[in-house]
Amino acid sequence: FTSLQKGIRPSHFDNESSSNSSSSQNNQTLTLDDGTYIVGEDIAAGKYNIIAKDSVGALTIYDTNNRAYVNTMLSSNDLLSCATTFQHINLKTGMKVDLDGAAEFVPANMDSTSPQFEEITLTAGEYIVGTDIAAGTYHITAIDGNAMGIQNLVIHYEDGAKAAELDEGDMVKDVVLTDQIAIIVQGDLEVEFTPAQ
Repeated sequence: FTSLQKGIRPSHFDNESSSNSSSSQNNQTLTLDDGTYIVGEDIAAGKYNIIAKDSVGALTIYDTNNRAYVNTMLSSNDLLSCATTFQHINLKTGMKVDLDGAAEFVPANMDSTSPQFEEITLTAGEYIVGTDIAAGTYHITAIDGNAMGIQNLVIHYEDGAKAAELDEGDMVKDVVLTDQIAIIVQGDLEVEFTPAQ
């Protein structure tokens, strides 16, 4: 991130590596309880919406190199810093899913239309540049949510990840997004991506 404004402090950005592998087809809905699950063995590879079934629980998804890719709280209630659904996650063979609380994995619909370079609002989920959001330079504004010490926005670049703790009103300017970059929005964060002029 090149420009920081109100509420964004440089110490809140961390670098970490991430890798992506190919995806597979969607499968049937399943409900899972507390536990650790391996994609390709316990959960079919594919794109899912993960819906909380307990009052509160944790969802951690590790990439194929066993690095945390998603680390968020889910709640079937409307609790502060928790999402009720984590959308569009592409679970790839070899990834690991840790659940603390029951959750339902519902195959996500694939949108075949190309995204337009326009303002877009994202909530808890995984979004791929070029598929879910158009490539370009954006200003990112938190329009709702509270980080509460959690990195609730992570952008996985080819050479590593940038993470931020965003609270309502915080803004990051001039963020360049190219095709295939993964954006992870966690917790109750709602962010608006506005094309930079």
